Amino acid sequence: MNADDHQPLSAFCSPVIPYERYVWDTPASPTELAQRLEKITGSDRTYRGRVQATGFEVQRVITYRNSFVPVAAGRFLPGPQGTRVIMSLRVSGGTAVLLGFWLTVVGRFLGLELGRGNWGLIPLGMLLFTAVMVVAAYKTEAKIARRELGELLTHR
Repeated sequence: MNADDHQPLSAFCSPVIPYERYVWDTPASPTELAQRLEKITGSDRTYRGRVQATGFEVQRVITYRNSFVPVAAGRFLPGPQGTRVIMSLRVSGGTAVLLGFWLTVVGRFLGLELGRGNWGLIPLGMLLFTAVMVVAAYKTEAKIARRELGELLTHR
């Protein structure tokens, strides 16, 4: 059984602030899951962040620039087969704030152009480019994190 065998409880990715949520049931105990995560977290590892017996918050370590590498936050709860893992993927807080500011400024500029009777093609193009960039950059990294963490958390 791997992470791709499980459908997410919900998966939502808006062009503004991407967010996804997954739920897996695993026979492993919360302590065992935390130990698995600690093996891949820390200096010279594939992930960085914090791991506790009740959950985790980690982010993949990459050697290239991508501000949309998702933060994976999860909780370990009692489940029907042992432990239920509820994990969300989202952009970092700083990226979300900067993106919100950028979209507000460009949206305001678009509103001003439309108010003057102009088509506002430049700000509209900027909004569309931002949406495509966010979704493409985020989805690429989210797919990797979901696969790696899902396999780690669900394998027996």
